[in-house]
Parts: sequence; structure tokens; C-alpha cells
Amino acid sequence: MPPNLFYSMSANAASLAYGEVNKKWLATCRIVFGGEAGEIDSFVPWISGRYSPRLERKSALDGSKVLFADITYPEDAACIGFEQVDFFKKYPPLSANELKDADSIIAAISDRIAYAGNVVLGQSSHIKHSTNISDCHFAYHTERCKGCKYIAYSTQLVDSECIYGSSGSGASNFCIRPSSCMYCSRSFEISKCDHCSGCYYSHGLSGCSDCMFCFGLRSKRHCIGNVQISPEKYSQIKEKLVF
Repeated sequence: MPPNLFYSMSANAASLAYGEVNKKWLATCRIVFGGEAGEIDSFVPWISGRYSPRLERKSALDGSKVLFADITYPEDAACIGFEQVDFFKKYPPLSANELKDADSIIAAISDRIAYAGNVVLGQSSHIKHSTNISDCHFAYHTERCKGCKYIAYSTQLVDSECIYGSSGSGASNFCIRPSSCMYCSRSFEISKCDHCSGCYYSHGLSGCSDCMFCFGLRSKRHCIGNVQISPEKYSQIKEKLVF
């Protein structure tokens, strides 16, 4: 099946992307904070702070919005959406005069060349305001993601679910604003952590769970400010700070 045809069929259901992503956002907030925090779009300036700059252009074909995951494209270059690419369009052969040198070839085919944005590949569905997406479902304002579902305002995600406001994370779920994290879950504002769960405002943790305001710990539980405390005391403090 041609990629543009597959995307066109998927685009028919793209309006569901925000509703489903927002529903999972509310569920993630209940898991991480113990309660809902409001719709995801009400937090755009904050939650979108970690994804990389994106370029928005108008399609040379119909003026529709085209997104790119990079901002270095020439300002005068023609752009179209990937879903608008006609992979089977045939062009007449170039004449001998058009083939005489590189400049002539470029001039002859200039009207056939355009940068393509809105790139959605593989078995993807319900993708909205996103580009450079492969094998993802229910993605909203994301880029450079593969094998993910229910993600928003994120970049460079792999094999993750229910991730919001992330940059460069993988194999994680139910996290808000993780950065450069792997195998993490139920966490908030963490960076460069791996195999962690239930962590908040922490950096450089490995194999830790139930930690807040911690840095550089390995295989620790129930820590606040790198100080380990009893599970009961931790729960009391967490309830005051998080819930």
C-alpha cells in the first residue's frame, strides 16, 4: 500500500488524537500526582519546553500546514506534506538540451522538487500536529518518535507509552517531563535516570524507586534529598508535597 494512501486513511481518524491523548494525560496525572491537573493543552507553555524547535511551513500545493522536525530548511524552498506526495506521478524525460550540464538539469526539474514534512511512516494511526513518526499511535505535537502510543509534546521517544513533555527517552511509561531516561515509570521531572519508578525532581538515578529531590543514587528507595527514611515517613512527606 502506498505510504501516502495509508496516511490519508489514517488522517480520517486523526481528530481523535487529542481526545485520547488527553484522556491518558488525565490518567497519568492521577497515577503520578494522585489527582487530575486539567486538560493537557492548558499546560502548553510549560509542558512543551523540552521538545526541540520545529519548523512550520505552508504546503506549496494547497497552503495547508507542514511540520518539520528541523529548522534549517531554506526559507525559499518549496514544501509539501508527506501525505501529498504522489509516488506514482510520471514526468516526461528530459531533453538533450536540459541534460547538457548540472545547472540545466536543476532548472528543468526544479518544479518537481520539494521538501516533505508531516512524515508519518509504518503502522501509525491517530497522529496530529506531528512529524518524523514511525509505528506510533495517538501522538499529539510530537516528533522523532518510534513505537510509542499516547504521547504529546515530546521528541525522540522510543517504545514508550503515556509520556508527556519528554526529550530523548525510551522504554518508559506514565511519566511527565522525563529527559534522557530509560525504563522509567510513574515519575515527574526526572533526567538521566534508568530503571526508576515513582521518582520526582531527580537526576542521575539508577535502579531507584520512591525518591524525591535526589541526585546520583544507585539502587535506593524512600529517599528525599539523598537521605533514606522509613517508608511510613516517606509516604507522609510525599502526601504533603505531591498530593
